[in-house]
Amino acid sequence: AASDVYKRQTLYIYETNTRISRIDGTTGVRTVLAGTGTAATSGDGGVATDAAIAGGQAIVLAKTRRFVCFAQNGSTAPHVRVRCINIGSSTLNICGRTIAAGHIHTIVGTGTAGSSGDAGPSTSATLNDPRGIALSRDENVLYIADEGNRIRAVNLTTSNVTVFGRTIASGNIDTVFD
Repeated sequence: AASDVYKRQTLYIYETNTRISRIDGTTGVRTVLAGTGTAATSGDGGVATDAAIAGGQAIVLAKTRRFVCFAQNGSTAPHVRVRCINIGSSTLNICGRTIAAGHIHTIVGTGTAGSSGDAGPSTSATLNDPRGIALSRDENVLYIADEGNRIRAVNLTTSNVTVFGRTIASGNIDTVFD
């Protein structure tokens, strides 16, 4: 039955703005993937469950490449950024960042609010107030809906991608709709 299918789905949630968790649809077991429960920004490059996160706004799952990205926002630094958690069993390269299994890393933003950095490295760019994020079907491009109806695209791969006629270099960010 259709209701049985929904019961088996795994749910990823940004809970109380301080943790990212997975709820297994079959068993109902909750597993914390990232966050200590403290509202802060720390732990980049380390074990995701030892990292502090804050200002949760959006979350997206890459099922094939096995990572979760989430947008942090807030009026003060260092919360304005997008971070990724490797939920797979092998090391990933996302935006030029090597992320070990179970680890977390910032892939977009400096933590300071702003709107600079187009056509440059995503980690040198500033985000104003990321309200939503989405992945392309092939999981190669991350789209960020930033405050003021601005859509930015981030190349998550190790080669150039073309988005709406714009070529975006590996690990770079650019505005694709303003």
